[in-house]
Amino acid sequence: GARGELFLVSDGLPTTRLEIIEAARKASEFADSAMPTFQLAEPPAGDAAVPSRSGKIYNLSRVHEVLQWRPRYASFASFMAAQR
Repeated sequence: GARGELFLVSDGLPTTRLEIIEAARKASEFADSAMPTFQLAEPPAGDAAVPSRSGKIYNLSRVHEVLQWRPRYASFASFMAAQR
């Protein structure tokens, strides 16, 4: 059971910082917000710089198994789109 356990939940979809900002700016509350500037990750030798995907990816299988929990929205982007 879940007694005494702590669960971290998310929609389970990897999302870059840029994708989070782009999704948020589609909601009327943030539509006029300025786009922040992001630094590019250090590229491996010989590769072009790419936007950073640093962060965490969560395995939600235990949450689904124990709590029978599913996110209300399939992704952060779909949540923000519903805020229009």
